[in-house]
Amino acid sequence: MELLREFLRNYENKFYESIRRYSKEYLEEDEELLKLREVFFNQLFKETLHKDFFYNLAFSYAKKGLNLKPVISKVLLELLRDFVDYIITEKEEVTKEELKALKTLFSLIDQIFEIIEKAYSDYLKSVSEHIKKIEELKKKEENFLLKEVELLKHKKTKVLFVFSYKEIPVYCKGRISDLIEDIVEIEFTEKCLIFPLLNVGDSFYMKGEGLTEPVKLEVMQKKEENILARVVGYEEIFIEKREFIRVKPEKPVPVYILEKNAVGDMLDISVGGVGVFLKEKVVEKGEVVTLGFTIKGEEIRVKGECRYVIEYNGGYRAGFKFVELHPRIESLIGQYVMERQLQILKELKEMMV
Repeated sequence: MELLREFLRNYENKFYESIRRYSKEYLEEDEELLKLREVFFNQLFKETLHKDFFYNLAFSYAKKGLNLKPVISKVLLELLRDFVDYIITEKEEVTKEELKALKTLFSLIDQIFEIIEKAYSDYLKSVSEHIKKIEELKKKEENFLLKEVELLKHKKTKVLFVFSYKEIPVYCKGRISDLIEDIVEIEFTEKCLIFPLLNVGDSFYMKGEGLTEPVKLEVMQKKEENILARVVGYEEIFIEKREFIRVKPEKPVPVYILEKNAVGDMLDISVGGVGVFLKEKVVEKGEVVTLGFTIKGEEIRVKGECRYVIEYNGGYRAGFKFVELHPRIESLIGQYVMERQLQILKELKEMMV
């Protein structure tokens, strides 16, 4: 063991450099591993490894979705190669002491590999068990939900169905006339303005007395004035939870991001913010930029904080929250939103004529 320790005392800098090099290659130079490299190196001087250190280190990387194994393998195998070179350099025979030291290093490396492999294996096992529990809970929730829907059918309870049209909630009254497994047949008890516009795959919601929470549905088939829909699960009606009413513009409205020298298309707008379609990801979440667009014939310049950027229709959808909106501009946008909302509802009513 003393021969190995003597080698290690002169190997520290190279060991640190190996960790930096391979962490950069496989983990994009992860800072956590660089901070722990001294603790890691000192373990090699001990006859008994601190197994918890390596186990917890590997488990933490597994939880982050990072593969620590190639880094550790490369570093330790390079150490082993250099130690072999060290003990055979300019020697005709290898002594028993040197063989013992080599065997000790082999044993240490083998233990580390075994501990790390166990950590990753345990993590995958825990994930598998967690997924199994989630699936079991989901199945119980589905069974409970379908029982609630079945009671609505038997009691012929009227329920409220919530649709979205150009970012505006549209409500229709109806009831569940049939239920086969997770497919419901919906019979509207009054004219539903949005019915002619529904397509297979469209999502909507139902809520009412007898339901623990709102239920998300997906259109499977249209039958005359009825709909066949699949019960997806409990879900909040996000369009009703919005702080501000949003509307889609009647015609394309360019939105200029002045600092980026970029332009996108307005997807929707409210007094709280604006959604913009961008061909390129020119902004990041948290950035505050100047937005320029025209509403009711007036050019507007306003600061907007990017709240999210997501992939959308071959490009990106960016959501901006208005920052320190001037009362006059807020009033102008509010007036536009109200007028556009009435216009959209008028469109729906005209479709029913």
